[in-house]
Amino acid sequence: MTERGARDIALLVGRAQSGHSASLDALLRGVQDPLFRHIASLTADDAIAEDVLQTVLWTIARKIDQVRDPGLFRAWAYRVATRLALRSVRQERQWREALRGDAIAELPSGSEHDHSAADADEVRHLLTMVPGASGVVLRMYYLDQLSYLEIAEALDLPLGTVKSRIAYALSKLRAHARSQSQR
Repeated sequence: MTERGARDIALLVGRAQSGHSASLDALLRGVQDPLFRHIASLTADDAIAEDVLQTVLWTIARKIDQVRDPGLFRAWAYRVATRLALRSVRQERQWREALRGDAIAELPSGSEHDHSAADADEVRHLLTMVPGASGVVLRMYYLDQLSYLEIAEALDLPLGTVKSRIAYALSKLRAHARSQSQR
């Protein structure tokens, strides 16, 4: 994100915290699509992701006053989305297990950030090969274009942990690429 874009968001946050509904609407519209993609990657179900997104947007609107640093609004929004998505996944898992008695599948996982649409599709495909927390961090960095600091804030992790998870995920992708090239 550019410095100007960050300043614009910070200004919108300040206005929204002062009760300016158009600014709040602009903030919500600005994060809606990236948050949906993030939530969908965590839930692996677009219908659940849509429900979670509505809850996330409602929560952001209600709790906008809790944003202490307007420059970290996106990170705060991702933290809200991540927590609600993971809670929804846990509840869905418990519900399915209670109904069927079956265990459901685990969650799928799958510089500046200038990528073409084809690159983004290829990256999305590659990210499905990285499991768990490392995959989540890598998706947030490459697909959602969050900085290390924003990811750390969103997931409530130390900055070093974010960097190490990205390094681990990239090493997994390199190993996969080597194994594919040897075939």
